[in-house]
Amino acid sequence: TQGLFARLPRASLASYLSGLLIGTEMKDALAWTGARQIIAVGSPGLLENYRRAAQSFGLVFEAHDNSALLPPALYMIARDAGLMA
Repeated sequence: TQGLFARLPRASLASYLSGLLIGTEMKDALAWTGARQIIAVGSPGLLENYRRAAQSFGLVFEAHDNSALLPPALYMIARDAGLMA
């Protein structure tokens, strides 16, 4: 409704929605697990958004850039699936 009633510029809506989703993820994760630490893998920009959300919930946050982790993870998946020798 923020965009519908011109309370936010159109260019800001994606970021606003992302923030709502990340905040909901954090709230639900806390309710489900009670964990006080979040470990996330993703792109640096998205990880920064998660870090800010974790900080607002008083959580310890550990970030891992997916560009460093994705190639070895894909290799292990392919190897374990028998797609590679």
